[in-house]
Amino acid sequence: MRSSIQVGALAWTALVLTVVGPIRAQTPLGPAFSFQGRLKQNGQPVNGTVTLAFSLYDAAGAGSPPVGGNQLGVEQTVAGVGVTDGLFTVVLNSAGQFGTNAFDGNARWLQIAVNGTVLAPRQPVNPAPYALVVPGLDGHSLNASDGNPQDALYVDAAGRVGIGTTSPQSLLHINGNERSLRLQNGSQIYDFLAEPFLFRLRANDKDILRYEPVPDNFTLGGGSQGVTTAQGSVSVKSRLAVGTNVDQNWTVYLNGDTLIKGTKLILDAGSIGVGTHNPQAKLHVVGTVRSSIVEITGGADLAEPFEVRGQQEVRPGMVVSIDPEHPGELRLATQAYDPTVAGVISGAKGLSAGLVLRQEGTSADGKHPVALTGRVWCWCDADAGGAIAPGSLLTTSDTPGHAMKVNDHARAQGAVIGKAMSRLDKGQGLVLVLVNLQ
Repeated sequence: MRSSIQVGALAWTALVLTVVGPIRAQTPLGPAFSFQGRLKQNGQPVNGTVTLAFSLYDAAGAGSPPVGGNQLGVEQTVAGVGVTDGLFTVVLNSAGQFGTNAFDGNARWLQIAVNGTVLAPRQPVNPAPYALVVPGLDGHSLNASDGNPQDALYVDAAGRVGIGTTSPQSLLHINGNERSLRLQNGSQIYDFLAEPFLFRLRANDKDILRYEPVPDNFTLGGGSQGVTTAQGSVSVKSRLAVGTNVDQNWTVYLNGDTLIKGTKLILDAGSIGVGTHNPQAKLHVVGTVRSSIVEITGGADLAEPFEVRGQQEVRPGMVVSIDPEHPGELRLATQAYDPTVAGVISGAKGLSAGLVLRQEGTSADGKHPVALTGRVWCWCDADAGGAIAPGSLLTTSDTPGHAMKVNDHARAQGAVIGKAMSRLDKGQGLVLVLVNLQ
């Protein structure tokens, strides 16, 4: 074959050979395809050996040699091609010379050169019939590898995918009585199972979530552990965390604010209302509270709040008496041995009332908590009744709001405030008093 081949005298016939049997995953198809042609020179079939060069284009082009269109990939040269009675066969694109996405469904043309001479026209690459329809694939569904079931995978007109159904109702609709969905990362396996009247999420074959529509039970965890809801009620069988488990000994941890640990309830922030949606304290209960033991750690006396009248300043620790002109109210004590003495105003020297009894909106309410019993710091006047020592009985004095030591026990009947628990040798000052009205 010489370079003086008459291009116009060459006639070509081309077809693409494709796999005609079923496609199996064990032997995936590669990018190569067979090309067969017939080469003539001056109207006579060629016999001998030639070098062929093939280039793939996205357009037929025009002229001789053809121009126009875009070349895909690189030119593939096949040397030493045997031609018998004009017929030859070559395998093209075995190494992906035309590119990984050369055949994407759009029309393609081969430009062929024989011994360096480009032939015209370019040859269309036409698919064989079996390349158009893969067994089990009809354009929108795919059968199982053995043909049963048919339409194992289905895509509807809206792009919804059905597995086991040809009527998907969501973007992914799985219908079957086996494990519906499996996620695996190495040895870690998560299974989603939709069983009759039961939905389960399993991790390595252990239930971590269960839902039973009848009788409407929801369970986190399996066996005797976990959290179960039964028709709206919640049972914590082990430990439940919502938020960050900053305490490794938690039983239930909610949002980082509420921690229930064993028999303890710890509030890190916020307030709890029982019988109210607007708690005014850390714990606000509207109703009756019942307890076998109540321990108060924030104060040392039992007090009731009163309105206290008087021209002088009313301070914590002052002694008050009943105001006969205003029922339910008090006034500063201003006379010695006053039988109407009522108690001592709580809060002096940072010692607060431990328990305050009141009824809001009635006469049993007021601004000043008055200690009726317990320990309280009380203003005393040692110059009025003499030096005060621990154990001294105390009563009212002529100094407004101040107590003094009892010297006349007959007059002190019904006017005793309580006993001193600290000392005051002279002058005025605060004395710790165990209030016990007598």
